[in-house]
Amino acid sequence: MAMQVREIMNRFVVAVRPDTPLLDVVNALRRFRVDAVPVVDHEQRVTGMVCISDLLPKPGTRRINGGFFEVLGGGRLRRKANALTVEALMRTPAVTVTEDSTVQNVVALMEENHVDQLPVVQPDGRLVGIVRRIDLLSIFCRRPEDIREEVLRVAERYAGRCEVAVHDGVVSITGTVEDRSRVAELLREALAVDGVVDVACDLSFTVDAPGERPALL
Repeated sequence: MAMQVREIMNRFVVAVRPDTPLLDVVNALRRFRVDAVPVVDHEQRVTGMVCISDLLPKPGTRRINGGFFEVLGGGRLRRKANALTVEALMRTPAVTVTEDSTVQNVVALMEENHVDQLPVVQPDGRLVGIVRRIDLLSIFCRRPEDIREEVLRVAERYAGRCEVAVHDGVVSITGTVEDRSRVAELLREALAVDGVVDVACDLSFTVDAPGERPALL
């Protein structure tokens, strides 16, 4: 079974309200040394995110007394520039995941949305934690026996008899594969298992045609 968010997420998460003053957000980011915080409503449902990059001045801005930053422009940019609370500055809608989301899904969402953290929510949208890019490194700390068990389940779909060993994230698979053409599929699936760094195979394949001799890969 693929590694899930609940196995790597942080259940301690700093969150703010839409009416939180921006200076309080800055202090929270510095105090807890985080790059972003979820924004939640009175029922703890995630409504947005505020990141450090949202608070830093952009080219063409200057600090003023009446607001956080003034943008030399208009419309939405000016409203954000004059923001004094989170509501006008936060990014919405927030991209979230659930506890049973896979680590692979988290990686894809982070890359697609160019973010380094994702709030973890219950099915009703209530905040229960956060997963950050650095947390994804936990996949390389999986117990060898857990990796072996998952790779073995993969291998058994392709091989009649096989043995799987794991050392420092490197998986060794030995045995017999019924169809030589499926070896590449086996390798691809084994490499996709969370925590696998590399795969080494010593596999023979069943004779596919008369006169063909078994071979070692």
